[in-house]
Amino acid sequence: MTIPHKFACFDLCATTSDRATFLKTVNTMRRNADGTWHGDMFDGMGFCAAMQDNGCELKGKKALLIGAGGAGSAIAYSLVMAGVNELAIFDEDVARRTTLVERLDGLKKCMVSHGSNDPSGFDIALNATPMGMSDADPYPLQVGHIQPSMFVACVITAPAVSPLVAVARAKGCKTMTGADMFGRVRDLMVDFLLES
Repeated sequence: MTIPHKFACFDLCATTSDRATFLKTVNTMRRNADGTWHGDMFDGMGFCAAMQDNGCELKGKKALLIGAGGAGSAIAYSLVMAGVNELAIFDEDVARRTTLVERLDGLKKCMVSHGSNDPSGFDIALNATPMGMSDADPYPLQVGHIQPSMFVACVITAPAVSPLVAVARAKGCKTMTGADMFGRVRDLMVDFLLES
């Protein structure tokens, strides 16, 4: 499933993973033995797995996430479950951001807070918005504050190297692209669909 169907398809499922239940969204569905649907959400898991493939250690790190929509929520959940020490979330939709921060904070896994678009002081800076798909888009965060020690990642797949990732690479950062994420999401989906 893709936007805008992920939330609606959750409602069609008789059973879901704990992850999908928390997020109230699915991106993959398969039939249960009784013919009902079972759903799961792999965007966040795929994103975190691709980060690790590209040299990012998540445990104990301080992460900034830009975007609290469907993909951003899934990524935020997976970051918390992967053991980041602190997660700050920024989204211009204050109500959506507040809801996500409060729900994640309720898991009591790490400190979750409201962030800004300034990556100063973070180990990891992540874009889970469509910013960067159009030439006229601003950067999703303040690129002047990116440091070479940071890991920078972006969900968008077109262009293949987003403007944010290009700037981060020029500064010497380790990075991850949207294509890296979706390769991992694809693998997780296939494994899920082939389970008996």
